[in-house]
Amino acid sequence: MNVNKIPVNNAANLSMFMVNVSAKLIDTLRCKNTAYSVLDLRAHYRGLKYLHETLKILPQKPEPIVIQQIAQHLGAIGAIHHTQPELNPG
Repeated sequence: MNVNKIPVNNAANLSMFMVNVSAKLIDTLRCKNTAYSVLDLRAHYRGLKYLHETLKILPQKPEPIVIQQIAQHLGAIGAIHHTQPELNPG
């Protein structure tokens, strides 16, 4: 296995950057739930990605308030420490 100094340095720097970014994002979302973790953060953003991909294939976009409610619900599906989102149909 060949290990060069520059790729290892780049990987270590990227790793530290991602740790810092995730810590900052968790701090902003932790005000709602004190037990919020990295797994919850991943579930939140994965839910947002699925929502955006689903909205691309819809013929007509729903109202922004409905999109926000769906985003909260999708972000909570895979979360470990989540609060129950309020989804008001109709």
